[in-house]
Amino acid sequence: MRTRILIALVTVASLGVLLTWQGHRQRLIDGCQASGGIWNGAVSRCEKPPRSPILQRELQRT
Repeated sequence: MRTRILIALVTVASLGVLLTWQGHRQRLIDGCQASGGIWNGAVSRCEKPPRSPILQRELQRT
């Protein structure tokens, strides 16, 4: 019985840590986008948008 309670507590604690981390990352992403940046998830940082996006040039041609 003690083992089951211990496993349940560890599972709930792990879930709490993961949800807290997810909220922190989401606040970082929201702040980055609000400042006009682009979030690069591969390196976990906010970057400036490229000067001339390819998509914008394509839209201006049509």
